[in-house]
Amino acid sequence: MRRFILPALCCFSAASPVLAQSAGGSPSRSLAEVQVTAGSTAVKDLLDTPGSSTVLLTGQSVEVSSSQTLTDLFKQVPGVTNFGTTARNSGLSVRGLGNTQFNDGVSSSVGLYVDGVYQPRQAVLAMGLYDLDYAEVRRGPQDASYGLGSTAGDLLVQTRAPEPGHRKSLSYSVGELGFQSATAVFNSPLGRSGVLGRLSVYGQVRDGNLKNLYDGSMINAQNKLGLRGQLAWQPNANSSVRLIGEYGLINQLCCDFPLLGPVSRGTAASDAYMQFQRPGTNPADRVVSNDTPNHQRQSLKALTMIVENQVSERSRLTSISSVQDLSYESFIGDNTPLKLLSGEFSTRSRHMVQELRLSTELKRWRSTAGVFYLKQRINAQEIGTLGPDIARYAFGGQLNQASPALNQSNSGLLIDAVVPPEAVNGLQVVTPGRQEADTLSTYWMNELALSTRTRLTGSVRMTASDRSSSVFRFQRGGNLNASPLAFTNSLNVLGGLLGQDVSGVTFEGLIQDLVGRNFQRTDGRRDFGMSTTFGALHRLTPESSVHVRLASAYKNGGLNLAGTPAYVPVQFERERLNGWEAGWVFNSTSRRLQSQVNVFQSWVKDFQAVTFDQGEGLIRVPRQSVVLNIPRVKLQGVEWNAAGRFGANWALGGGLSYTEAISTRFPNAPNEDTNQADKDLSGRQLFNAPRWSGFLGFEHTLARVNGAQWYWGGNAMFKSSYFGAVEQSRTSFIDGYEVLDARVGVRSLKPGWQVEAWVRNLLDERYLSGVSTVYGIGDYGGIAGDARMLGLTTSFTLGP
Repeated sequence: MRRFILPALCCFSAASPVLAQSAGGSPSRSLAEVQVTAGSTAVKDLLDTPGSSTVLLTGQSVEVSSSQTLTDLFKQVPGVTNFGTTARNSGLSVRGLGNTQFNDGVSSSVGLYVDGVYQPRQAVLAMGLYDLDYAEVRRGPQDASYGLGSTAGDLLVQTRAPEPGHRKSLSYSVGELGFQSATAVFNSPLGRSGVLGRLSVYGQVRDGNLKNLYDGSMINAQNKLGLRGQLAWQPNANSSVRLIGEYGLINQLCCDFPLLGPVSRGTAASDAYMQFQRPGTNPADRVVSNDTPNHQRQSLKALTMIVENQVSERSRLTSISSVQDLSYESFIGDNTPLKLLSGEFSTRSRHMVQELRLSTELKRWRSTAGVFYLKQRINAQEIGTLGPDIARYAFGGQLNQASPALNQSNSGLLIDAVVPPEAVNGLQVVTPGRQEADTLSTYWMNELALSTRTRLTGSVRMTASDRSSSVFRFQRGGNLNASPLAFTNSLNVLGGLLGQDVSGVTFEGLIQDLVGRNFQRTDGRRDFGMSTTFGALHRLTPESSVHVRLASAYKNGGLNLAGTPAYVPVQFERERLNGWEAGWVFNSTSRRLQSQVNVFQSWVKDFQAVTFDQGEGLIRVPRQSVVLNIPRVKLQGVEWNAAGRFGANWALGGGLSYTEAISTRFPNAPNEDTNQADKDLSGRQLFNAPRWSGFLGFEHTLARVNGAQWYWGGNAMFKSSYFGAVEQSRTSFIDGYEVLDARVGVRSLKPGWQVEAWVRNLLDERYLSGVSTVYGIGDYGGIAGDARMLGLTTSFTLGP
């Protein structure tokens, strides 16, 4: 593993109190001290271990930052892009490769691990980070030394374990828009039993930042709660046990999105027919008009046990067992004050992980062998409920396109005569789905020291999966008999006698053309694949080394757990990657400077992408829910990171990434205008893959006065422009942007207290942080990045 340890100033948000703690749980200290200590203890990892490019984010600053989500945290890691606009529709890409899991049938190309436990659903990213030891980004396919493996890279999150002694800490942040965030930690031995206990509590709230013109309310609020209890026990000198119980809750009015322009012809025609004027298509205006604001609720319940046993002088056995229940519910409006459509979506993912890993270390040889098992059970359901205005909106849009002079004032009664409002009002389109999946992976990694300067590594992983799923759609409710055309439904009986499908000329058929045809599908799939890596490292000098790494990575295929349009297969194929990486690392403890450069190139076959689906009826119920394979993708680029301390008072850090992620073959991409696969995106940069990204940060400590030290600092990040959707529609383009944060504070020279004033987005940059399909409209909405925010953070620690 190539590990590059960044100073806290470069990687944490402006609200960070710039305290840091090493992975071993040492007391908090200043940035410069942490940078030097981290650098000196990481020399062996940096210079002597072959592997992939890694960025390690250490320190107490992570969990007390004002954002406290992984997606925000890794905005400042070059080559990593966060995307998604809701808790469920969140995802990450590394080196241009990644996807969301809005379709429950797909696994992420970026592996996520919390306390060593593989997380099948990346929705846990939205739950919040607190009482954190470190977070680590491993770029590129990973070797077979833990977990399930990935094609794009891994994110590893480690929470703080119980530690000896009594310790209490509290961090509290307050800012504009009613922002408040608090974390409390209590650590203590439990009597004389030798058991250590730790309790961590976290909460974050913020008022809405989007005005709803329908009723004047403020929406897109934040409301999060987290609770983690731990027990640690060392029964003897060779064994240890750690038990972790966790509960998390998100319950907030979120997430509404202003429609992005230019809107499609169909949407514009339907709006014109209803004589509805939208409040605007600039997300930076932060206004919508919605009679049913969006509401989302997500809960997490998890129990994990980690057991380690030194079975011999040179071998260690690790067992990781975990069960988790992740539930998500959302209530969605149609982004208008009209009575068109509302939606309810719920999904529940229950899974169990068991991993056994045996590590052996001899004088010149190190080996890790393991087995990983994952069992998942997912139940999901979507309910779309029609309102009384839906027929006028859908059919009226068709009339307006034919004759722009037509609107509901001069022709609405004609539509009502055919499809009365009471006929469709309350009609529900229900789409339930379920999936069960078993995944088994075995792996073996070896590392051999040919000499004191040269090392080789090799690994192999074999993975098998077995999936079964069912999904269907039906209608219920409404009063179809209210239409004068209801008598045509009797033709279905005649058609059945004649062996003919006559639904196209019945009223029920007309309604299905409006909302989409019923269907029922049951499917199964089995996959097997192998991943391999080979690496070599040579130490040039005591302070520098070079490495090269070859990788062949595999991710299993799956089943679309959603209704699929005609151009998307029910099953999606396995994802394969073959590539290489080379790099140089310099680590000077005497000069207190670290620098790392990596170049890479990979070829991906059948990249699994979650794409836009408008549905099959006249009513557009779009969602990023359909998985398709992009036939060929090529990745290549260069990454650079550097950090160091200069003089007694300055610490600087920066990073830059250039990534070409090209769809070398993608001739049948989805087309948002035709709702067909007739768009050629071959030779284009992938979605959610900015070519350039980088950051720059600094901290300057001032004079020490009465046992305290003043400091000030800042950091900036930027991303070049990119598309936010697979089909690269005209409304999913995200302009490049830069964000600058700043802070000033004072802290005690000994661990104890700190006060910091901060400002996020100092220059009030207006930028688009993401795009999402808008329910009930065949177009995209956009969410504006956070405006400038001022705040204050205080933290206190009692104990050693």
